[in-house]
Amino acid sequence: MIFAGRLTEKLSFYSIQETQGRSGFKDTSEVFKFEAYAERLKNKEYIGEDAGEIFHTLDLQFRLRYRGINETDIVVYRDERYRILSIDEYRLQNEMVIKISKINE
Repeated sequence: MIFAGRLTEKLSFYSIQETQGRSGFKDTSEVFKFEAYAERLKNKEYIGEDAGEIFHTLDLQFRLRYRGINETDIVVYRDERYRILSIDEYRLQNEMVIKISKINE
């Protein structure tokens, strides 16, 4: 069970929609779905080097009330974009745990 006092972090969810014009050109855009408050559980940060490139990965885990979230959605947290790695649903408790990873741009 999630207590309202623990939901301190604000997450924004966007879905990716693909449209095709008359010329056949496909365009993808992000469409805002909803905002939700969540409890931050843990994070993992890793900085590594491969073939002369530095990779910085940041994985976060949140617990929030059950919503319609897909693994293809984009999450915005503190003005940074993240992709969803996994979703664990606990419908009896009306909650879900999502793991997200920062998108390197």
